[in-house]
Amino acid sequence: MRGFCVILHRYIGLATALFLVLLGLTGSVLAWREPVSAWLAPALYEAPARGFLLSPEQLAQRIVDAEPRAQVVFFPLASKEGKGLPVHVGPRDSLGYDTLWLDPVSGRELGRTDSESALPTTRTLVD
Repeated sequence: MRGFCVILHRYIGLATALFLVLLGLTGSVLAWREPVSAWLAPALYEAPARGFLLSPEQLAQRIVDAEPRAQVVFFPLASKEGKGLPVHVGPRDSLGYDTLWLDPVSGRELGRTDSESALPTTRTLVD
């Protein structure tokens, strides 16, 4: 009986250790979400234009002008020169994406991502 308990304890401990390692790795990725995402998809995070930042109203108007079906759902107010700006748009069903990346200086589109896509890409892996 003692031998059975030792073997049972060993394999339960190994399974628990595997679970904790997996939990730690995924938690680390989430803690370093932005740097990892910027490393995987630099085209979205690096905005080439330099100069004065456009106002949120001007950027939202450019989104609506480029895509009349798009409706701005979430707009981050902390934008920086040289960094891409993720703007959440909707409705996702008719657009096929839910995030539009903009250059905050020129208002140019850097890319589109769909955080709910079935197959992850380098642009949506961490999301």
